[in-house]
Amino acid sequence: MLRWRGWLAGAATTVVMALGGVGGSPVARAAAPALPAHVFAPYFGTWDSTPLTTIAAGSGVKHFTLAFILGGGSGCQATWNGSTPISAHDALASQVKSLQASGGDVIVSFGGANGPYLEQFCTSPATLERQYQAVVDTYHVSHIDFDIEALWDQATLDKRSRAIAMLQKARGTDVSLTLPIDQSGLTRFGLAAVRSAAGNGARISIVNAMTMGYGGAVANMGQARSSRRTACRASCRRSSRPAARRSSGRCRATRR
Repeated sequence: MLRWRGWLAGAATTVVMALGGVGGSPVARAAAPALPAHVFAPYFGTWDSTPLTTIAAGSGVKHFTLAFILGGGSGCQATWNGSTPISAHDALASQVKSLQASGGDVIVSFGGANGPYLEQFCTSPATLERQYQAVVDTYHVSHIDFDIEALWDQATLDKRSRAIAMLQKARGTDVSLTLPIDQSGLTRFGLAAVRSAAGNGARISIVNAMTMGYGGAVANMGQARSSRRTACRASCRRSSRPAARRSSGRCRATRR
């Protein structure tokens, strides 16, 4: 069962670290329009039947992070929530197209709390990259996200990172990592994901820290978010060197 994050779930603030392109050299943008420099894109659980256009009309929000692309019964095939294969002719694709036509857009998120992850079924970076590229091309998106909460072994991290690097060479796609955080910054697992990206040529533009939980109780969530933002920035810089020396080092907050 997938963890529910809901649409417009804004109770927690997410610390975001702009890494300025960790790993690899800049390449041309994909054909899909880039997202605005500053954008509010709350998670939307695609198992919810509410049309994106209805939510946008009622809230004024025009950008969403769609959760989650997984593997599943179809093996190495990108599916929504592990059950519905992606399709350019499905209802979600039509909603995304309408949203884009009205000035909005989506980020597609892979992973989540429980999986099964696509990386479990695609045995090589090349087969994995083909599925990433299929998602980018099906929904005409310029940005994808990896919400990593399981499968922290080095082989899986590196396979994902190499596939991302291949995708970026082919499509120039922006990529963010959504990673767990504790009271000292990114967890060792999150740091391993950033290091893997830097070491395998994947350009990570954003590290989205899960600041709704810190591995233990905190007295003041607002103060905790502020201090962990600083810690997250420092840990990202350490883990992504030497690429981090080219980084702006900016952190910004979004709603989650």
